[in-house]
Amino acid sequence: MADTKPIQRVRNIISHLGISVSAFEKATGMSNNSIQTALKRNSNLKDDTLNSILKAYPDISAEWLLTGNGSMLKKENKDALSLNESPDAYGDSKYLIELQKEYIERLKQEIDGLKK
Repeated sequence: MADTKPIQRVRNIISHLGISVSAFEKATGMSNNSIQTALKRNSNLKDDTLNSILKAYPDISAEWLLTGNGSMLKKENKDALSLNESPDAYGDSKYLIELQKEYIERLKQEIDGLKK
């Protein structure tokens, strides 16, 4: 069953990316704690926020984000969203390094879990 609100689908995106809410806010150009607060309150998102998410993560299906219909990714075979893009896609290479570190840490945890 599809999540009823876009904010619930944003939670899925963040989980899929394996990044913090703060890193997601930076990538989408949102102010600190704006997405975190919306997640806590299960709030509706403004059109500008949804557009910012789609610009920052072009592999996300707009139809899925807005309605919950279809699949989250435009290309199902893509493992990590936007990690292969140039730093200019985020406007700052330091952020990209932070994102990659978080992704590597998530992979290390997954490997450790598989070893057990």
